[in-house]
Amino acid sequence: MKHLRLFALLLVCVPLASKPAVETPPMEWEALTRQPTRQLGTRVRVVGQWNGRVEQWNSYLTRFSSATHNGWQLWSDAQALWLREEYEAPRMRVFSPKGSALSQELSRLAPQQRVELELVVRECFMELPWAEVVGLRVLEESVSEATAFHAARAIELERKGAVQLALSELGSAMVPGLPAHFRSLLEALEAQWRDRHGVASGK
Repeated sequence: MKHLRLFALLLVCVPLASKPAVETPPMEWEALTRQPTRQLGTRVRVVGQWNGRVEQWNSYLTRFSSATHNGWQLWSDAQALWLREEYEAPRMRVFSPKGSALSQELSRLAPQQRVELELVVRECFMELPWAEVVGLRVLEESVSEATAFHAARAIELERKGAVQLALSELGSAMVPGLPAHFRSLLEALEAQWRDRHGVASGK
């Protein structure tokens, strides 16, 4: 009986093996901007494509003045960079303290490099999140300049009726390392054009 009691006590004292934590996917920038107050003061991960430094901005009543912070601009992971209206209007703007190691790391990023940023939404103003970068991870996949160029060229050619050339350019746009959701967009566009013009797939 004593041995049974000791065994039962051991069962109580030994912790059960916990399940490994499942990492949640990054939040879309568009989802963050729809309800920024919900993430106020919290850490969120967001993926975007690097555009570069913002030289001037109005900080309004926020803490992010150009005297104390660097401003950075990115295209969101939902923006198709082969569309002029998307390319010319990066949606993401974030900040980092001037002189910080993270600011130096951000300044070395190349245009259109795809990154995952860890952000803290410090303030909400004008219905937008004003977020500080607290972490950075460079991703292997991206929408390259070649993809943006060839896809934009394909759209122009298709509008002019040069369908075969357009399909060829679209094929050149689908390079290795293109994120899956952008590849799906281009594949859907190819299927749409083939159906519209009665062009059979070469596969």
